[in-house]
Amino acid sequence: MLASELLSLSCGFIAEMCNWIDSFFNELVVLSGVMKEEAWQLVLACIKKFFEDFLAVRSPAANASSDKDASAKCAKYLWAVLQVHDIMKEYREKRFRGHLSIAPVVNFHVFQTRVTKVAFEELSAKMTALASKFSNFDSLQGRVSKLEKK
Repeated sequence: MLASELLSLSCGFIAEMCNWIDSFFNELVVLSGVMKEEAWQLVLACIKKFFEDFLAVRSPAANASSDKDASAKCAKYLWAVLQVHDIMKEYREKRFRGHLSIAPVVNFHVFQTRVTKVAFEELSAKMTALASKFSNFDSLQGRVSKLEKK
């Protein structure tokens, strides 16, 4: 009975996480206008964080197989599984993105992919210079066209 309930909750979590992945990816691509590759980088970083959180609470049971006492071994496994289910519940309640573990992932991604003010100003100056060259080019092209007509 307990195992069936935990399995059902796990399946529900995976289904909800898959829906979140789709919607978050689409939000990033459609609303934010980022490239698909960058959107996947952020989505995958979030998924990695989910499983790191699970690992943190499961790790105490990592060596349970070497425990001679079957009851103690079972208790360690069960405790770890229940701890993971608590985290899955938190993620679902916070709709994944609102979970406290995800904010640092998003912030780090923004920091990694941002354009610095200095770089923006340099590119802006180059674009301004190119625009003035093209306006000069357009006027020269017009003058050449007039000369060709003569």
